[in-house]
Amino acid sequence: TSFKKLSEDEEKSWNKILMNILLPKGNNYKFIELGCAGSGRMIEYFYRNFGYEIYGIDISDEGLKNLENILVNIL
Repeated sequence: TSFKKLSEDEEKSWNKILMNILLPKGNNYKFIELGCAGSGRMIEYFYRNFGYEIYGIDISDEGLKNLENILVNIL
């Protein structure tokens, strides 16, 4: 399964807003994505850029398998 990667400009914008203004960085924090079956890209983003402990919830069995594949590739 693949996901749409943020463009370089999108990533820079998110990083500037989130990292410098709103959110702390470090593995003492957790991120949960509700309805993560679509792409899981926010889970990957928060794991890679913030070092957060990540979680995803979805009602779709297929979506959870998709998330499992994403997590295997980024962890």
